[in-house]
Amino acid sequence: MMALVRLNNDFQIAAIAAALLMPIAAVAQTACMTASDLNLGITVTLDSGATEVYRRDADDGAVVIVDGTDESGPAYRLGLAQGILVQFFDVVDEGDRTNSVSTTYDYPVAPTDVPVPVPGMRWQVSAVRSDSKGETTEDQSLQAGAVVPLAIGGCIYDSLPVTVSYGTAYVEEITYLPDLGFGFLHWFQNEGGERNTLTLISLERAD
Repeated sequence: MMALVRLNNDFQIAAIAAALLMPIAAVAQTACMTASDLNLGITVTLDSGATEVYRRDADDGAVVIVDGTDESGPAYRLGLAQGILVQFFDVVDEGDRTNSVSTTYDYPVAPTDVPVPVPGMRWQVSAVRSDSKGETTEDQSLQAGAVVPLAIGGCIYDSLPVTVSYGTAYVEEITYLPDLGFGFLHWFQNEGGERNTLTLISLERAD
């Protein structure tokens, strides 16, 4: 009888030890991401149905390339420097042919010199916008708020709300993640229109 009790106790101890180890294994499998994950890609899924994959540009480490997909397939490609739009390609599918309608912004500084958003930062700049209508000069402003913790996928990241005004016709707020080195769209508003808000659903390593 004593041997049976000891066997049960040993079993209980082993079970408790296994239970204590399980959360450690789970954490190891779901390790939080860092900026190095941009090399292979980080997938952002929004409640709009859009999925965006953020990758560091192999030719320019200061630029992050974003490939956006909606219900109909590939929809757009962006080039971002510290979350600031450098290039926009609107992918238009016409049957078996895919065209890219391009808008680019030429800043007086290189992508490596675009300021990294920090709390309370303000940056004003004049950029040359080029699109199908030609070139125009556009005054832009960037205003960063305070750090806000972002809990997603079992991880907590620092985030900064950054409001960016493109001239007077368009304003948006991006959620910039300093630890990951990129920002994704939180809301946008065209002049005279309603504010459109997007909610983050998931943040994962790209397949």
